[in-house]
Amino acid sequence: MTSYDFDLLVIGSGPGGHRAAIQAAKLGKRVALVEKNALMGGVCVHTGTIPSKTLREAAMHLTGYRERAPCATSSPRKNATTTSKPLDMRSIKHDTL
Repeated sequence: MTSYDFDLLVIGSGPGGHRAAIQAAKLGKRVALVEKNALMGGVCVHTGTIPSKTLREAAMHLTGYRERAPCATSSPRKNATTTSKPLDMRSIKHDTL
């Protein structure tokens, strides 16, 4: 059986494990990083947050979302006009109990 000598064993190469391994290495420690997947970086890098945000940003760019005004000017309600007269509250019959 092979023997290894490390100061720190980091389990998982996600954002936390990655930072911990780098910081320990900067402090002169011998670090081993263990990842269950074939690729380093964890779920955040490969299937989670970063790919999701990238896809979202690409969709927003391609649809021109950022170039549009916050309040759409072509809203059907914005240019709607009413034909009824203003409501006169005195003309409404009130039932008294």
